[in-house]
Amino acid sequence: MTRIQAAWLGACLTGILLMNSVCWAKFERASLGDCKVAALSWVFRKASIPWDWLLRVSVVLILKRYGITEGVLAFDESDRR
Repeated sequence: MTRIQAAWLGACLTGILLMNSVCWAKFERASLGDCKVAALSWVFRKASIPWDWLLRVSVVLILKRYGITEGVLAFDESDRR
């Protein structure tokens, strides 16, 4: 991953944590219009980042760091309307 891609990913992860959502429209509003929806989604669609690998590795890292050896992994969107 290039430095620019890493910085972009870091900014997006920060946005996800702050807004508790992965919504391009919310990102655009939070940036006060500096980042447009089309530009935000384009970066992720065209980037040569192996997203499936990144998700797997990050989940494994969290499980190892907290010593979790068993359980059920689920995505919870109960806070969404």
